[in-house]
Amino acid sequence: MHKKKDGSFVDKRSNDINEAVENMVAIVSQLTNESTEAPKIDVAHIYLQVVGVEPKKRQVYGLGTHASTFYPDSVSSSSSASSQEIQQQNEELQKQIEDMKKREEERLKREDEMQQKILQMEQIMCKLA
Repeated sequence: MHKKKDGSFVDKRSNDINEAVENMVAIVSQLTNESTEAPKIDVAHIYLQVVGVEPKKRQVYGLGTHASTFYPDSVSSSSSASSQEIQQQNEELQKQIEDMKKREEERLKREDEMQQKILQMEQIMCKLA
């Protein structure tokens, strides 16, 4: 990232991009941690999606003309994402995560209720036997 020697960002854009990348990495990490597979997070790919490409120059902020070296196919089809678009995407992903958590909680609650009913039925069967 574009930082000064003291570690602070050189401008607001660099800071916004860093925050967006960190948020996306956190979201992807959270989603992959919930799965059974080992997490595979491509931070460079996330960075490319966050900053996009300047269509006329075919350059990526922070990579210059070297973007095609890393992602030749993505450079020609990406577009530059504004901070507002990034924030909107981040909020949408957060909502999806919350929805997934809620559905998982409901599923676990139903599972617990079923286990309780099974135990009750087993107790009744033991009394009848």
